[in-house]
Amino acid sequence: MLKKYQSNAWIVLGLLLCNPLLASDGERDKASLLEIDRQIDQAMLSADAHALEPLLSETLVHVHVGGALIDTKQSELKSVPVLKDFYRSYHKDQISVQVYGTTGVLSAFIEAEQNTDLNPSVPPKVRYHQVRVYAQEHQHWKLAYQHTTWAVNSQDQTNDVANYLYSKGYVQSLK
Repeated sequence: MLKKYQSNAWIVLGLLLCNPLLASDGERDKASLLEIDRQIDQAMLSADAHALEPLLSETLVHVHVGGALIDTKQSELKSVPVLKDFYRSYHKDQISVQVYGTTGVLSAFIEAEQNTDLNPSVPPKVRYHQVRVYAQEHQHWKLAYQHTTWAVNSQDQTNDVANYLYSKGYVQSLK
């Protein structure tokens, strides 16, 4: 008899822990943000502006690597076709999600292999750090801000970045 109650207790505990309806709002929000982030990456990698459009805030600000380009929602959607086949591989790791009321912040590192056939001037392998800020608009999460920066992971990339900054006058010495 005791074994039957223990078995039922485990089943009830399992249902409580696994039931998404019983998850906290914060955990549900984090799961939603991870899913929307995945959808945004998928839309960008497949160059699908139609799928991307409803996921972006009307007030989107996207600061690209080095701050050389800052996109709005309209310019981001226009540039999406250029991304077709830009990456040979793309992997996001060390993902952290925080929710602050109606604002969500996602931080992640991206390892990517870029298609040098399309643009021989880009480094073949890169590592970025990406911060995305999401805002709830009409009870839906929308990407409101994105900033991508170099995450230096090799001596070669360090030198490339330092050389670029030096050539543009941002640093005075490479030492």
